[in-house]
Amino acid sequence: MTCFTWFEKGDITRGQGEIASIANAIDSLEQTEAINTKKVFVTGLSAGATMAAALMANYPEKIKAGAIVSGVSYGCAFQLFQSFTCMFAPGNQSAQTRGDYVRNAAGTFKGKFPKVTVIH
Repeated sequence: MTCFTWFEKGDITRGQGEIASIANAIDSLEQTEAINTKKVFVTGLSAGATMAAALMANYPEKIKAGAIVSGVSYGCAFQLFQSFTCMFAPGNQSAQTRGDYVRNAAGTFKGKFPKVTVIH
């Protein structure tokens, strides 16, 4: 439907697909514009919100903070059929499991994770 494929593992995994494209766009802006790299913020609505969550999980070193507006948490789905559960019955994973998805996505990152505002 011309929106982000937030539910496909290949598009929400560091160094791959759509999430890598967004990270590359940030890198390009940092090289071509005089931006403060310590003040990069991300937000999105619906599929864009879920991609914002994926960006903060996979590239926490690039993002200061973000807002998720009517999206789902990172790791809720890694395949299309799982996306429906995320949208209509999202309570099937514990907070620990969801946090583990984010920590695992960040890899060896040991810094401070971005601050997040969730609006739903």
